[in-house]
Amino acid sequence: MRRTSVVFSSIVVILLGLCVSACISSYKFSHTEEKDFQVPAAGIATVDAQATNGSVGVIASDTQEIKVHVIKVVQATTQEKADEYGPQVVAHVETEGDTLRIFYEEPKGIKQIQVNVAYAITCPPAIAIRLLTTNGSANVVGIERSVSAQTTNGNVDLKRCKGAVNLKTTNGSISARMAMLEKEADCLTTNGNVRVEVETGIAPIRAVSTNGSVTIVLPPDFSGQLDAVTTNGSVSSEFEVTIEKRSDTCLKGSVGRGGDVNVKAITTNGNVTIKKSVPDV
Repeated sequence: MRRTSVVFSSIVVILLGLCVSACISSYKFSHTEEKDFQVPAAGIATVDAQATNGSVGVIASDTQEIKVHVIKVVQATTQEKADEYGPQVVAHVETEGDTLRIFYEEPKGIKQIQVNVAYAITCPPAIAIRLLTTNGSANVVGIERSVSAQTTNGNVDLKRCKGAVNLKTTNGSISARMAMLEKEADCLTTNGNVRVEVETGIAPIRAVSTNGSVTIVLPPDFSGQLDAVTTNGSVSSEFEVTIEKRSDTCLKGSVGRGGDVNVKAITTNGNVTIKKSVPDV
């Protein structure tokens, strides 16, 4: 519990920093508010958090509650304007069936203000996560169910997760460090690196970038099909591969006992590296 508290506090500090830095613009005056919500976790299967300008952090905790810390920063051309419209940006934490929805509303048609809202969330590990933002990062730690995280301008980072993974960004890197991969992992970006690490278990992986390197780290006993391709770069693997196709920019074939598990690593401008994980000593 102590570790969770420390990590959560760290996420709050990081998100506050991101929230403030994302608002750096010609709008020099700001109004900042922080608010906490607590909801019983019983009956909740999914947490769905949506933002436009703001980062989202989720950490699993041994708790019977879902806690949401909201950080709101409103910038304007004058302090009076920031203070006037700050309270009009309203965060909502609402239960709909078995889903907890987290979102915010802001005044429409108001010019010369900029709104940034970030969320720091703690919840039990056996809850699925859906995160959607446009300008901000997405960070998830310790979730055992599925994780879907999408942004346009920001990084996506997972640690110690286990369920199915669907991660997307356009301008940012993706890092998925899986304690166990029990279901498929799909990681896609356009401008950024992709790194997927799996400690134990194996399931289909698709890691794709356009402008960036792709690295996949698999358990030493991995068996399956490997498809690693780049256009402008090189391909390397620490695994022995029964080669179906091989060139400087392509490596396709079976690993270990083979099988139906497909691992795809694809980029256009960057290197592709397939590595073996090193067990903790």
